[in-house]
Parts: sequence; C-alpha cells; structure tokens
Amino acid sequence: MLTTALLSVPVLLEPPDRALHGKQQPSAPTVVGRLVGPDLKPAVGLEVQLIPVPGSYVRRLRELGVADAVPIIDRTHSDSEGRFELVASREGPHQIEVLAAAPQTEPPTVVAPVYVRRVLDAKPNTLAPVQLPKMHDLVIGAADDAGQPVEGALVLVQASEWSARSSWAHKGKTSPTFGRASARTNEAGIARFSLPTAASSVAVSAPGFNLSVDDLSRDRAAFRLTRGDGVTFRVLDRDGVPVPRAVIRGGEYQAIPLALTNARGEATVGLARRKGISYQIEAEDGSFARTARVKREPPASGGPQVVEVRLWPGFELQGQVLDATTNRPVELAALWIDDGLEGTDRGTDRLVWAGPGGEFTLKTRADYKPEAIRVAAAGYVTRRVWLGPEDYVAADERKPLRVELKPRKARLPRR
Repeated sequence: MLTTALLSVPVLLEPPDRALHGKQQPSAPTVVGRLVGPDLKPAVGLEVQLIPVPGSYVRRLRELGVADAVPIIDRTHSDSEGRFELVASREGPHQIEVLAAAPQTEPPTVVAPVYVRRVLDAKPNTLAPVQLPKMHDLVIGAADDAGQPVEGALVLVQASEWSARSSWAHKGKTSPTFGRASARTNEAGIARFSLPTAASSVAVSAPGFNLSVDDLSRDRAAFRLTRGDGVTFRVLDRDGVPVPRAVIRGGEYQAIPLALTNARGEATVGLARRKGISYQIEAEDGSFARTARVKREPPASGGPQVVEVRLWPGFELQGQVLDATTNRPVELAALWIDDGLEGTDRGTDRLVWAGPGGEFTLKTRADYKPEAIRVAAAGYVTRRVWLGPEDYVAADERKPLRVELKPRKARLPRR
C-alpha cells in the first residue's frame, strides 16, 4: 500500500512567541514587486504568497500532498498594475510563490508554483519585475493492463527548463523558478495540471503497480500501469528503532518522492525497469540512506519483497549567535545552509531560528556536510560563515560554533 496519508507536520521555522515576550519586536521586512506576463503586460489578480524557504525534506512533503508542510507567512493578489506587497515576520531567506489562476475543470487543475527566492532584511525589499511564462495544460490518464482506470494514483510532474529564461525579454527582470506539481487521479483515472512549459517529466505510482516514468512534449498522455507487488522498505534508525515519516524517493538526480513510512517505519512502493533503480530515504531529522539498485525479485512466498534500511544520523551543527561588539546573545537570528553562488540563494536549505539565548541547532542530511552557512538578524550585517575540517570535527564532538554578527551602522537621514 502506498503510504501518503495527510499528516500534521510540526515544522518549526518560526520561533515561539514567548521569545518576543516583553521585548520590542523588530520592524517586519517587506517585499514589493510587479508581475508581468510573457507579453510584458501586467499580470493582474494572481495569488502571491510568502513562505520560509523549505528544505529538501519539506519540499518532498509538499510534493506528496502533506497538508500544512510549510507555514504561509503572508498572501495577497496582484493589483491592476501587477503590483504586490508582502510582509515577512522577520529577516531571513524567503520564497515568493506565484500561483496562476486555475481553469475550472473536473478533476480540478493543479497549477505548478512559480517562485523567487530572496533573503529579506529590514529595509523594503524591491524585486525587479517578475516575468511569468505562458502556462500550458497537461492531462494525464492512468489505466491498468485491462484498460480500466486507476483511481488514486499519485502523479508527479516536473516541467522542463523554461527556454525563455535566457532570452532578451528577461534583461532587467526577474526570472522565476518553478517547482513540481502533484495530484491524485480521480475515479476516471485522470489528473490535470497547468505548467510553465509544454515539455515535462511525469512519474505515476499507485499501490499494486510498478512505477512508470516518461518524458513528454505533448499536452496529454495515457500511462498503462503494469501490476507488480513492488518493494516494502522497513526503515530503522542506527539503534534499530522504526522511523516514521521518512520520505522514500526513487532514482538518483532529482529523485522522485514516492511515499512516507508509517508508524512502523514501513512503506511499499512500485519498482521500475528491469534493471531496477536505487532509492533514497530521508527522515525529518536529516538521517539518510541510499540503497543499491533494487530489482524485481519477488520472494517465493509471494507479496512484495522486503528491504531493511538503516539510516545514518544527520550532520548536526550546534552553536550560538553573539553580538560582535557586546558579546551578548542575538536572538531570533535566521541560520541556513547555503552553498549557492555568490549573490544568489539557490543553495538555501535547512532554515532554523536561534533561540532567546542565541543558541541554535542546524541539521542536514547525513551524506552532506555544508561548506558554508549564512546568518541574518534584525539590526546586523548578514554573514556567510565558511566551514572547514576543524569545524566538522568540533561538530562531531558536540563543541558549539561561535558566530559573531556585526551591528549595522545607523543610516543618517538625507537632508
């Protein structure tokens, strides 16, 4: 059975209100921008929402349809000039998502999110005009070997790269990125999407069927699913304790999220290709494992084969954020792993907030030790902290990392 139940996921990206009790709350950052369509005319009435930048685990939860995986900080609609304004709760990396209006269809059309990432600070943050792509409709059908519709199949769609990103029309404008979209097929075996490209990669999975993946360049496709028992993963931590809510992903590059483990640490997913594929398993705390290729080798007793997987603990960086001048703790500082290029936020991942005493714990996948982290706080200069072998050793020995932030210089009013 494919385990993708809608779960309540406690994602603590915002610090608790008690941290602000009795203290003056810093001014909330704002971000303003303007949306334009492919023809450069104002894009009117589109929903725009602001969320903290989600890490890799949380992104997979969203793709699997987990409700409330990421808190929405603010939302609005673009006005008659395509303009919008959003208010953040505090400084740090954020994602501005634009949702095009979905056409009225049955089943409902799922619109792929188009987004821009920015590190917001206390000053008004102004985006260059965001040029949106032309949206394309995609209809996916799922049927079994006998041609009967498969209801409840998970369809995951990744649009191909938007070719217009490098065109002249983007000079002086913001080129957005777009994420995956997912939906379940209805009783007729149909799922509908609206994507920013006509070309896409599609994966279809359902309990009792093998995984089906294909690249498309058309606006509709029928997937014929072959029956198969699949493989049941039994996910355990280093001590042999079952790990619930671990994400099972299939493939290597841009691995496809397939299921979440249940309370027993188990999930059954479909196999793919005769040669099989490898799987990645990631838990909420950053524990991680990668399997060898799993082939279609059902046991003699029948039913799905069982693969036991032990997760390696995630990399954990503990420390404290301090004022470089007064040596006092800096509370509510945002910290995140950032291996993006200078001046970009492409590598933003694993966002956390420092506590009232400036203390923090930043975790990432067990197979990934970050090269750098970035730290931002109200009233301070945002800093990138590079990490080396000595920092990794200190982290393994639970020695806290000291991060000092320089206060921003007060700006004199213009005369």
